[in-house]
Amino acid sequence: TTNYKSKINHIKSLMLKESKKISELFQENMEMLKHPDRLPKYIKTGYYSLDKILGGFMLGEFVVIGAKMSMGKEKLLQNLAINISKSTPILFISLKSNESYLTNQFISTIKGIEINKSENYDISKNEQLILESIERNITDLKLFVNNVSFSRFR
Repeated sequence: TTNYKSKINHIKSLMLKESKKISELFQENMEMLKHPDRLPKYIKTGYYSLDKILGGFMLGEFVVIGAKMSMGKEKLLQNLAINISKSTPILFISLKSNESYLTNQFISTIKGIEINKSENYDISKNEQLILESIERNITDLKLFVNNVSFSRFR
């Protein structure tokens, strides 16, 4: 218990030492506004409401999205990745989906073809034409995909 308490006290002291009053941060921000070249660079998400609230994502920022299962996290991130990768390189990492599934998910997101149709190749002639035209859309994206398998870490 003594070791545990000392660790907690150490963490508290670090947090207090590294924490700043909001008034100090405000003054720093006001100073930055005087020098626009020092302002952080933001990447727009492609969603007006989200960009209005967040300003976009800060360049180099590590973003984690969390929610309950089946709430649409992966689909939201695929949409964000597509929007952002039009102007900025994006690395899309999946811990659960293989590359083929991810590719079909992105196709579905970009062109609106139901995912189960493209997975089973049960597509109409019109959908086939849409799939053939998708290469033009995908080529311009700066989107990289990596499916990290947990088996690699064993």
